Amino acid sequence: MKRFFKSLPERFDAAIAGSTGVLIVWLAVAVALSAVMFLGISLLFDFSIFGSSADEDVWSRMQGVIYHLFDLEDLYMRQSGAGIKLFTIAVTFVGMVLLNGMLITTISNIVSRRVADINEGRVRYRALADHYVIIGYSRTAICLIDDIFSRYDAHYRENDGRHSVRHLPKIVIMTGSDVAKVRSEIYSHTPLFVERRIFIYSGNIESMEHLERLNIHTAREVFVLGDVEQYGRDSKNLASLASLAVLRGAMARRKEGDVLRVNVQFDRMPSYSNIQMLAIPHEYLSYPGERCHNLYFRPFNFYENWARLLWSDYAMEGYAPLDFCPMVGARHVHLFIIGFNRMGLALLLESLRLCHYTNYDGTPETRTRITVVDRQMAELLPSFRARYPYIDEQIEDVQVEFVAADADDERVRAMLDEAARDENELLTVAVALHDPDTSLATALNLPEAVYRSESKVLVRQELQRGLGEVLDRDTARHRNVKVFGMLTAGVSGGLLDDERPIFINHNYEKMCRLDGFDAASTPYASDDERRKAHESWIALSESARWANRYQTDAFGGYKRALQHYRSTCGIATAQIPEPLYEALAEAEHRRWVAERTVAGWRAAREGEGRDNTFRVHDMIVPYAQLSDEERAKDRAVVGNVEHIERLFS
Repeated sequence: MKRFFKSLPERFDAAIAGSTGVLIVWLAVAVALSAVMFLGISLLFDFSIFGSSADEDVWSRMQGVIYHLFDLEDLYMRQSGAGIKLFTIAVTFVGMVLLNGMLITTISNIVSRRVADINEGRVRYRALADHYVIIGYSRTAICLIDDIFSRYDAHYRENDGRHSVRHLPKIVIMTGSDVAKVRSEIYSHTPLFVERRIFIYSGNIESMEHLERLNIHTAREVFVLGDVEQYGRDSKNLASLASLAVLRGAMARRKEGDVLRVNVQFDRMPSYSNIQMLAIPHEYLSYPGERCHNLYFRPFNFYENWARLLWSDYAMEGYAPLDFCPMVGARHVHLFIIGFNRMGLALLLESLRLCHYTNYDGTPETRTRITVVDRQMAELLPSFRARYPYIDEQIEDVQVEFVAADADDERVRAMLDEAARDENELLTVAVALHDPDTSLATALNLPEAVYRSESKVLVRQELQRGLGEVLDRDTARHRNVKVFGMLTAGVSGGLLDDERPIFINHNYEKMCRLDGFDAASTPYASDDERRKAHESWIALSESARWANRYQTDAFGGYKRALQHYRSTCGIATAQIPEPLYEALAEAEHRRWVAERTVAGWRAAREGEGRDNTFRVHDMIVPYAQLSDEERAKDRAVVGNVEHIERLFS
């Protein structure tokens, strides 16, 4: 009951901001309830409405109540003269106009102002608790909202197919953009029963006062997206962490170790790469004076998320991995990226981390090939080289070629035609152009050999509906063409979940023991063990956390190699043979070298040792040069992949 009364302002605002029909229903209900209430009082205390009839029946009393409610009782007074009746009518009419008219106008103004405040995002609800908070607005917010509510599908869908709103979480969105436009855009993509759980505030991400109104201290989870048109969006998103830490620390009564998860979007790839290298100051995550963190910072990038959704172990159903056929002999992956924008860069970096296979034997023919095409490559490439200077010299099993040309250039089309005809090349063409129409036109007009072969074509589209939906259903010429990059995906709880990396980090020393480690029997021995795992994870540097995350991305490739071996042998479960075990361990080391290289680490030169400050590592060497102890760590990774996958499946 207490929660009901606290939620009355929300219910009232939802009613007055609704349709005309809803307002009429509420008015009718209010009048009916008032009439019933006054009739009950009349019967309970034996009040005679006209003051003279002691034997009035219920209907007579109801008439009296109605006459009083509508100020009509004087019309029914038993005066004897026509003049008096006319005078009574005149007085009643003037009273209705002056008193009731002014009263209605005043109430109408109050309601109108309240509706305007709601529509413009100025209304706040102090009783909100256990809710999700989204700070800033971009189109990815729609995907985020859908993902949040999908987690509660079993609760809000009853057996008869109706929706039970009371089990749904509430979401508060604060934006500096036009609230009416934001509301219209969100409501156009969400069902009515979801709209009732979304509250949109107008506010500034840099204002402590505005952030305070979001009830951060009682929130379940926070997502910082920033507004699209905001200048310095990534920097402001990061700076908001400090404000949130202060607000939660000052207002929350927290248990020890209780942290609020704050997911922060970095829109630009350079900002995102930099945040993976930098140490976040303690005051950004803690209340001033406190030693422990009260926030858990989880950065993410929309474009990298989509790259992971395509090819990593978190891939969405329907997307073929880059190694879509068994990697045997001289067979190798060839990724062709058209468009070196933010999406194209994310695809390149993710493929550099993932494309490390057991068939690589040190020869150029077995290397993974990546070709990046863009008409402005001459202007874009120097910046890329400056940010990632060691890729060519340290990643031995991947060859990257940059081409300054359009996709319809004869030289580019000839390269595509040759790659599609080569039986040893597993070709994937990713058309990452920003303009959806140009991107689609390019993807549907590639050389004929691309469509005749088993090559995969990915075409970037902001929306899957329309042409994209039709394309996905084509089972003829374009059977291997799929759309990606939709704004309705790219942010999900699964991608942001860190349970597998947390487990790997917590059990790293055990998994590296030469006497073996049974991951299947050691998930989390107790709640205390889980708490320690999360505490040690939070204490890690951002760079170390990402090293663990990227390791789990590669699990899919190792599982496919094992499955191919077992299917070839005709045995469902078989001991991994030593040559395959060693080949997988070597591929894992090359993957680790590539991941560290992309993160800005370089190999130690003569006379140098490991230097975390300047990102110098003495283990960035070929696998053959590692000690037995270091090789055992790579063997431990691939040896426990299937066990860990079963734990979290």
